Amino acid sequence: MEEAFRSILAVYGYTAENLPVGAVVAIANLTECWRSLGKGYLSGVPILQNGKKGQTKQISPQKDSFGWFESGRDASEMAAVNQIDPVPVKRTARTLELGRGTGCLQDVRLNSEASGGNGEWLLEAS
Repeated sequence: MEEAFRSILAVYGYTAENLPVGAVVAIANLTECWRSLGKGYLSGVPILQNGKKGQTKQISPQKDSFGWFESGRDASEMAAVNQIDPVPVKRTARTLELGRGTGCLQDVRLNSEASGGNGEWLLEAS
């Protein structure tokens, strides 16, 4: 694992050995959706565009090293990110099932078919 990854993971108490995979590790507010236009000719870093507002912005070299910003891919901007204890996740093509948690998190299922398959996810909780 490269040093850049080790340093950032260490800030949050993770290493390559204890990094949770197949789990939700944080809760956040989705604040903006962006589409990658690819790397800028002069800057060499990815440029993102917001379709509704038409805004563009460049990604920092550090963020570029952690993402996959190939042209046409989507990126999510989040705020108020709160780390939580890992919750196991099972994913199929159209559903995302979160394992039973404690407290306010019970059985949760995100279902794209229930919302008409239009790219939106319907939250089903029990």
